Parts: sequence; C-alpha cells; structure tokens
Amino acid sequence: MHFLMGGIAIDRDGATGVPGLFAAGEAAAGLHGATRLNSQGLTEGAVFGHRAGLAAAAFADRAGDPEGGVAADADGAAAAESFGIEVWKADDPRIGGWHEALGRLSLPAVNHEGGIAGGGGSLDEDSFVQRLHGLMERGAGIVRGARSTTEALDEWEALARESGGLNKGVADPRRRFRLGAMLALARLLLEAGRVRGESRGAHHRSDQPEMDAAWATHICFSRR
Repeated sequence: MHFLMGGIAIDRDGATGVPGLFAAGEAAAGLHGATRLNSQGLTEGAVFGHRAGLAAAAFADRAGDPEGGVAADADGAAAAESFGIEVWKADDPRIGGWHEALGRLSLPAVNHEGGIAGGGGSLDEDSFVQRLHGLMERGAGIVRGARSTTEALDEWEALARESGGLNKGVADPRRRFRLGAMLALARLLLEAGRVRGESRGAHHRSDQPEMDAAWATHICFSRR
C-alpha cells in the first residue's frame, strides 16, 4: 500500500474548508477517483502543489487585512476530549453536495500540546504503531471484507481506549500529536471501507466483488 486515494476535500487551488489551510498531492482527495494511473501521483503533486502554493501566498498577503483576515483561535490549548464525526455519501465534497447521511462516530481528540484523550497507564510509541499497522493490514488492505474490517474496528476500539497512555509513554508532544492523528485517520479509513458496499478501483471487497452504480460517489467525513 503506497498511495492513498482519499484525503482532504479541496478546490482547484488547494483550499480546504478551514480558512488558511491548503493541501495538495496525496493529502488531497478526488483527482484520481477510485484508482490512479502509474506515476500520476508525482504529476499531481507538482501541478497542484504549485497552485496551492500560489493560493496560500495570496492568502497570507491578505491575512493582515481586517477585511480578508482569519479570526484567531481563541483557545488553541483546549483540553483533549472526544469529538464527533458525521459520515456522508456525497456527490461532490468540494461544493458541499451531501445527499445521504450514513452515520456518526466518535474519535479521541488530540489538543495543541499533544495531549491525547483516552485511558491507559503507559503506552510506548513502538507498541502503538505496531498494533495500529497490524490491524490496518488486516482490515484495510488491498483485499478485505466485512469480517476482517469489523475485527479491525474492534481492535481499533481497544487501542483507542489505551491511547491516553501515550501521554506518559511518549515525551515529545509533536510525536504524540502525530500518533493521535494516525489513530483518527485509521478509523476513518476502516469506516469508509465498511460502509462502501461494493468493489471499485483499488477498493476490493472479497464478499462484494462487483461494482454497484449506487456507490459511484464519495464517502466524506465532516466534524460536527
């Protein structure tokens, strides 16, 4: 597994739904659909990285303008806690084309100091990463099915309950923040694989090997 087809919804200049946040390349979603042609990842990064860079520079030039600036984060060091995510089928996430709600889920948050919500005594980085990689290989690999994804979600829940142990086991807050983000992304990937009831492109379900026209759409997640 070396390329992520999903990512952040952006416009043609790399702008996201968060003012001042721009994305391009593998971090962004939608350009390749369900799969991609060989070597197109490099081309995408070069073309849209340039566009996003120009747009980000223009945004930065406007940041000091009271008419075009962005409101400051009033509480950047808020305590870590769980936060809610809505799951949607969407015609086009870039224009807010949500048309069918698929459910809701809760993810452990990471605050700006790298504090991770969750219990547990002490959990070291190597053990955490090894467990996360293992469950993702089993539940979100190139070929998966309902059983393997459900089992991986159960493993994810167990790991999430212990993730607060990283606050003691990992001293560097930047590394804790990265690990917390890995945990959240893993859940989103597993959920997307669980709800998509078909095989399409690089997404192959052993229990549902055919394409279904009803799923010619994006699965999107939005924080509520």
